Amino acid sequence: MSRRAFGGLVGGGAVTAVADTATAAEAASAAERPFSARAGAAAGRRPDILVILGDDLGWADLSSYGAPHIRTPHLDRPARQGVRFTDAYSGSATCSPTRFSLYTGRYPGRTPGGPAEPIANRTQGLDPNHPTLASLLKKAGYATTLIGKWHCGPLPDHSPTTSGWDEFFGNHGGALEYFSKLGQFGEYDLYEGDATYKDLRYYTEILTERAAEYVGRRHDRPWLLNLNFTTPHWPWLAEGDEETGAEIEARIRAAKSQAEVFAALTHHDGGSVEKYTEMVESLDAAVGEQGRRPVGGEVGFVADLVAVDSGGEFGGARSATCSGGCGPTGRSGAATGSTTRTPTGRTTSTTWPPTPANRPISPRTSRSCWPS
Repeated sequence: MSRRAFGGLVGGGAVTAVADTATAAEAASAAERPFSARAGAAAGRRPDILVILGDDLGWADLSSYGAPHIRTPHLDRPARQGVRFTDAYSGSATCSPTRFSLYTGRYPGRTPGGPAEPIANRTQGLDPNHPTLASLLKKAGYATTLIGKWHCGPLPDHSPTTSGWDEFFGNHGGALEYFSKLGQFGEYDLYEGDATYKDLRYYTEILTERAAEYVGRRHDRPWLLNLNFTTPHWPWLAEGDEETGAEIEARIRAAKSQAEVFAALTHHDGGSVEKYTEMVESLDAAVGEQGRRPVGGEVGFVADLVAVDSGGEFGGARSATCSGGCGPTGRSGAATGSTTRTPTGRTTSTTWPPTPANRPISPRTSRSCWPS
């Protein structure tokens, strides 16, 4: 299955970019209506479930949320065809606690290890015995896979494959240099299962390829795919920035402490709104190259959720109207853009008021919203 075919998963179909995306967002908003459940919807085939997680993406940095200078037509597709949450919040303003909440359906403070941020030692992490969305869906007959950033504890004690996911391909830590894959401990951090996997291409491209391969398989049962991109989390690197990546890699390799590794990865001497915009738009392009996506030779029956783990750092003008960002607990730290689309035949855009971005797909909701 090609990356172009995978684009149909979120961004399929012809899309015409407009010069003024703010105007387009206003027009789309005018066509929206408040969400209401469909009465008497018949239970039928259980959907495949795709959860796409952005990393440190500002709440207003998608076109569907009014970004005036960032174009994300493909990531906006669930908003056009499903539900756009108008007041969504992540479980935390930082990476690890939000993932604890996303995976377990609980507030992070109620789960041992949840409040730690960043997870910066080799003992903290999600208890492998704690129920997760993946473990419960697995018991219900789903195939489960996580591709991308885990950040709920390092090997050997913590891994997606010990918490309910059948397959894992991605990084364990909170950040990595996009080309060398050197992570927060200064070590190589790209794994397939529990074994390192060597690939020095741009990380977003690799994850998109892997997701395309997974979705394109001929599945004999419904599946859950958590697709956790690191984009647009620091370091500030877009596709083609190998030279800057090599400079960061050299600083990591020369570091004498974990603090120096962290300083190299945070890349405070780089980055800009323009680079942030490039990273967000490359994420959109990676998952949204137009085309229909066949699943096992058929058109897929997929429930999509696009969510964000915490607020942005180089956010757009509208995100900057609120205090905070990734880390601080001001409104922009936990407010996120979130959209969902379910395979019910609904094609009209609707809106839904306040709800945490990572709670609609908690294990409890997965039992109540979809037929078992």
